[in-house]
Amino acid sequence: MTCTTAPNSRLRLPLAAIALLGLACGGDDPTGAISVRYALGATNMCEGLDIQRVRVNVGDGTESAEQDCDPDQPIVIDSINAGNYPLLVTAIDGAGITVMDNLGAPEDDDTVEVVGGSSREVDAMLSATPASIGVKWFNSLDGEPAECQFVVTKTFQVIAYESNGNSQLLSHDFDCVKPPGFAVVPDPTREINGQDLDTIQVRLLDEDDGLLTSVTFEFDPPGPGRQVELTLNCNEVAGEVTCTGESSVGEGGGDTNEPTSGGDPTGGAGDSSSG
Repeated sequence: MTCTTAPNSRLRLPLAAIALLGLACGGDDPTGAISVRYALGATNMCEGLDIQRVRVNVGDGTESAEQDCDPDQPIVIDSINAGNYPLLVTAIDGAGITVMDNLGAPEDDDTVEVVGGSSREVDAMLSATPASIGVKWFNSLDGEPAECQFVVTKTFQVIAYESNGNSQLLSHDFDCVKPPGFAVVPDPTREINGQDLDTIQVRLLDEDDGLLTSVTFEFDPPGPGRQVELTLNCNEVAGEVTCTGESSVGEGGGDTNEPTSGGDPTGGAGDSSSG
């Protein structure tokens, strides 16, 4: 379609027709604005939670804004094309860790409708982000590095606990073969509460899911948004497996801890023992 203009003496159209012609000729999509008011849990205090900055992402993050933490000052983003978008609001602490977001309950504040030609107020309730668990392991046979097909260990079962190892948060089984680096335990329902997580047990299983050995890590809760990283070195001799390991908390977290041993999640100090 080709759009042209004509002198008034040659073409006279009603205003409604002119408006329709303007839409048909194209132009920018109508845009709107949002004003995001956020609450930081029940306390709603930046200082007490060490929150420095709050960021709002609309859609894929192309439209975003960030400012110093102040729940009394909404975050405004304008010139957004009209439509429905995912909305992500994150609170960032002094270490640069995202410690709160709006992806938990309630579940109706993580989308937003932008209406062209208007500005909308949006409320977002932020809650603590879950911690995460990353695990990597190295297998040896008679002291020499070995691939998974040559060892009896076929599964690494990771179990997360709270309450000094007395209450299970979740469990996940990893196949022995994994990509390089830390394998992150899936947590789609956000069960790993970083304010309560204090024990992780890794159980090594054979092809029949029989327990070969286990290593238990005990530590202070890492806090929201942190990742607990576990490294195991496991050696097999004559079909018996022993492991040593260490744990550390990602940026902003605590100290390195030595694991405990045996099948009970509150076992004493030492290396792993065969089960």
